Amino acid sequence: DTYAFTLEGSATGAFSGEETSLLTFALNGSALGSERVVVDVAIPRWLRWRAARTGSAGNTVKIAVHFTRF
Repeated sequence: DTYAFTLEGSATGAFSGEETSLLTFALNGSALGSERVVVDVAIPRWLRWRAARTGSAGNTVKIAVHFTRF
């Protein structure tokens, strides 16, 4: 299996179509790794990360996401 990991932001928290994609991670869960991405845009109040799976192997992927504002 591979995954597409993205971070999305919303000004309202509804995430009903008004959200914007802030970044997409290069790593896709097919191998062990870590990634640090700097977001150089205004960050809205509400954030969520998404993982979309492609493939059918049924492998287990453990994901940890940490977001820090500076």
